[in-house]
Amino acid sequence: MTDHAGKIVLWNKSAEKIFNYSQEEALSREIHELILPRRFRTKFEAYLPQFRETGEAPIIGKTIENTAFKKDRTEIPIEVSTTSVKIADKWYAIAIIRDISERREMKKALEESVNRLQAVLSALPDLIFILDKKGCFVDYYAKQKEDLYVKPLDFLNKRIHDVLPEDVAENAMNALREAISSNRVVSFEYSLEMPEGVRYWEGHFIHLNKEKVLLISREITNLKLSELKLKKAYSQLQKVLEGVVRAFARLIEQRDPYTAGHQERVARLSCAIGRELGLDEQKIQGINVSALLHDIGKISVPIEILTKPAKLTDLEFTMIKQHPEVAYTILKNIDFPWPVAEIVYQHHERLDGSGYPRGLTRKEILLEAKIIAVADVVEAMFSHRPYRPAYTLDEALHEVFRHKGNLYDPDAVNAAIRLFRQKKFTF
Repeated sequence: MTDHAGKIVLWNKSAEKIFNYSQEEALSREIHELILPRRFRTKFEAYLPQFRETGEAPIIGKTIENTAFKKDRTEIPIEVSTTSVKIADKWYAIAIIRDISERREMKKALEESVNRLQAVLSALPDLIFILDKKGCFVDYYAKQKEDLYVKPLDFLNKRIHDVLPEDVAENAMNALREAISSNRVVSFEYSLEMPEGVRYWEGHFIHLNKEKVLLISREITNLKLSELKLKKAYSQLQKVLEGVVRAFARLIEQRDPYTAGHQERVARLSCAIGRELGLDEQKIQGINVSALLHDIGKISVPIEILTKPAKLTDLEFTMIKQHPEVAYTILKNIDFPWPVAEIVYQHHERLDGSGYPRGLTRKEILLEAKIIAVADVVEAMFSHRPYRPAYTLDEALHEVFRHKGNLYDPDAVNAAIRLFRQKKFTF
């Protein structure tokens, strides 16, 4: 507290702690000379005459920020709230002073943090939005306004369904709800028709609290277009590969007119069995290529043996049994995305080890080879051969069923039977 002349008449413990002056050192000293920097003293002294008369001054009744000196002349920031009181016809000023050094440091640190964040945001290509749990846009950050599907004034304080196409909005709301309920990041992709064409984005909803989420949206148009080009190129390569594979298959079949179409039919049935067993399309493609090439090794077998209308001799059958190994030799150096050479090598192996050429058993045989084995037997029995007439479909299915679990994979056999009996599969 100071009197009408600005002299200190009350100096408490807090003041001692802030300025390091004891009560004895401070009392009766003029406050502006004790703690105020010289640059503020002139103004302070100019207020005194008015204050003596009326108790009024520009700082009375206000809270202001200023600086002051400690005893060691260290300058510190302070906050001063001042009021006046009249005692015995004289005006006194009561000043509540707070050292705001820590607050200033926190403010400075916060400003620096905000500036750093602003710099990071400016460097990011992302669009950033804050939405409430109902999907209403509360705030946004976009490096350039033209990046936005609609202008800020057209979406701020509006819901997703109000500003985005219905399908995109529904997809986004599902992701938003999941982010809030699961308290984790939920991602989704979407596309928008813009004046310059379709543009693609991926969005990531980040849970902030029970009421709000952060949406970070990054444009992936170039990535998506590149991805589409790659898919198209891959599809074209797949067609070329399949064309080459079918050409190889036809080359073999031209040497043996009795088995024309055999590899195509085995491939169709093998793929159907694979799908019936729930295999993914990548594996199905591998089965298809392997089945189309499963008899390519017969290119080494003399045509007279392939077309012989009578039972083969032991020597002739031995030559026939070499075709999986010949096929493996032909295919092993081709870099297929599937183990085609090994599948073809194994398609005459049997679960009990009685197959050829290596006598593999159960787990040693690839699933793809087990599937082709079943399809190969069913198709071969169902088709005419120079040394015998065709069996009926029931007879062919009975044969694989009779040896289910012994020679042939039970799941593959059951799938084949379901396809013909329940799902009306035809070659």
